[in-house]
Amino acid sequence: MRQPTSIRVFALLSLALLGAARLFAQDTTPPQILGLDPWLPGSGWTQKFTFWYADADGGSNLVSAQMSFGNTLSPSNSCWVYVGLGWSEIFLADDAGNLQGPLIAGTSGALQNSRCVVYAAGSSVQPSGAQGTNVSLNMSFKTAYAGSRQIWSSVWDGTFSTEWIQLGSWTATVPPAPSLSIVSSHVGPFTQGQTGAAYTLTAINSSTAGPTDGSTVTVTETLPAGLTLVSMSGTGWSCSSKFLHARRYRW
Repeated sequence: MRQPTSIRVFALLSLALLGAARLFAQDTTPPQILGLDPWLPGSGWTQKFTFWYADADGGSNLVSAQMSFGNTLSPSNSCWVYVGLGWSEIFLADDAGNLQGPLIAGTSGALQNSRCVVYAAGSSVQPSGAQGTNVSLNMSFKTAYAGSRQIWSSVWDGTFSTEWIQLGSWTATVPPAPSLSIVSSHVGPFTQGQTGAAYTLTAINSSTAGPTDGSTVTVTETLPAGLTLVSMSGTGWSCSSKFLHARRYRW
């Protein structure tokens, strides 16, 4: 798998002795993988995994980390994550093994394939002391990936890369089914002869339900008596005024 290009910037130190000199520090120490939280083995369909990395030359030297949640070290048909540590960028391999992304850890959005979902919210890249960097991935697993999975990781500091290290096993369980509902709302009363009246339909998945699986969601509305449809729209929705429905793909 081709990794995104990383650029290492070297600091230059000039000494006013007999003449100007430039000293380059050479990286001679490989990075380390210190562990993983939670302690393994474990199970569940959703979990935040925190990987602990370190470099004796400083945690800021660490460039990228890779994580594999699967029984083979292959990015295709698996749950394979690449993290650019300097910019907190998260990539997830699609089913063909091609990287999709990035998401910025700690923002919004999600990356998914047929096996797992990685959420930007709840994920983070944080320094840990002078030599460490911790990577937290907020994840859920899909029904198709239920079963025992090995967790592996490798980290690179721009010069040295660790071997792939198996950190333990995780049993991905079947997530509960989603539970969708519709809530309608509007501001102020409607009056006879009014134009430009608008109301909002909000599709909600219960907080105790499982995630949607990326399939199409269709909302069909019956207009309240006395109202005539002018238009309907929504960010991320494909709406039809003729059929009074809206569809959202890969929700």
